[in-house]
Amino acid sequence: IETKYMSSLFFVLFFQMKFASGISQRVSMLTTRQAAFVTTRASFARQTTTCSKKVSLLHESSFHKETTLLFSTSSASTATNESSTQNNTTSSSSSPPLESFYGAQGLFAVYKPLEWTSQDVVSCIRGILERDARNRGYDVIKPGRRRNRRKGSQSVKIGHGGTLDPLACGVLVLGVGRGTKELQSYLTGSKAYQAGVQLGYETTTLDSEGTITQSSSTTTTTTTDTTNTIAKETILQTIPKFTGDIQQIPPIYSAIRKNGKRLYEQARSGKTEEDLQIEPRNVTIYSLDYTDAPPDIVMPEIMKQGEELDEEEMDDGTKQQLKEQQSLINTYQNLYKPFGLQTYCGGGTYIRSLVRDIGRDLGTYATMISLVRTKQGPFELEHCLDKEDWNADKIYECIRASEKLFLDEEEEEEKMEES
Repeated sequence: IETKYMSSLFFVLFFQMKFASGISQRVSMLTTRQAAFVTTRASFARQTTTCSKKVSLLHESSFHKETTLLFSTSSASTATNESSTQNNTTSSSSSPPLESFYGAQGLFAVYKPLEWTSQDVVSCIRGILERDARNRGYDVIKPGRRRNRRKGSQSVKIGHGGTLDPLACGVLVLGVGRGTKELQSYLTGSKAYQAGVQLGYETTTLDSEGTITQSSSTTTTTTTDTTNTIAKETILQTIPKFTGDIQQIPPIYSAIRKNGKRLYEQARSGKTEEDLQIEPRNVTIYSLDYTDAPPDIVMPEIMKQGEELDEEEMDDGTKQQLKEQQSLINTYQNLYKPFGLQTYCGGGTYIRSLVRDIGRDLGTYATMISLVRTKQGPFELEHCLDKEDWNADKIYECIRASEKLFLDEEEEEEKMEES
């Protein structure tokens, strides 16, 4: 038993000695590695200091050379250095600053041509300004393409301050850049119009674009003699009824929304005024004056189409419709002399509806045969940019001139308040 005990004790002591020896060897190894790491770090610090000194000397030498070259070279070599520097920059830094993307920002007015929609004008002006910006080195994208928008790209912001019908012409206010935020006041602001009126018939659109749906042959008219002509005095007595705050039903062919759709879209699908039950709207007519001579008369659209079409290309129904329409127009132009109305009204007023209501109050029907917007806000016909002058330079010049127009208007308002 003692022998076995001594033998076991010997093995325990032996393994303890081996374990202690291994630990001392590991400690010695770690100490050696730590000393080597400290030596390496000190060497690296010395090398870093040396490199920093070399870099500093290199920069001083390079600066001295560049300074000497700057004062010794000619203007031609300087331009070459600038060109080389620009070529080494990125494409985003070489683009012109976005602050000068527009030549000018604000409001201006154009004379909307006949048979152009207001959106046609906006698209045309946008295209002109986009081409100008590209020519000046800008990356231009179409509006609404934000998903694929490139860094540094820009789109032309432009809008109009109140729709003019295709068969109307005159003042159309446009906003460019920051000016688009000022357009809302023009949508609801006051406007002035000159309208041409033809008594005796009414069309689907209440203007000369539509087809005749009703005529005075089925109504009782106010007459002065056997020619069945409405006297000027009668018209002058009727006009004051339509000044001030009145109610009017908008035309079925208008951009007003009802049941989630535009009225003209529903009218084209076959719905009538009775089907849609269009609610009356409150509008304000500040002044309404009679004139003997209307603006230039616009031929009905169907007549112009008939003049362009060859008779062989028209079907029998179209030919018959043209003949009947032309016959009625000739009859009522001879029976009722066209006259004009000068209107100064608030926003939301439909001159077509106003003409319709005046005709019905006279005991007949009436159609608007021409319309010219003569004023919108401070802009009048004399401030409008004609289509022949639609180019970037003229547009930006017109915007800058409009700023002076606003200042003059503010001065006049201040004088009126003081007086």
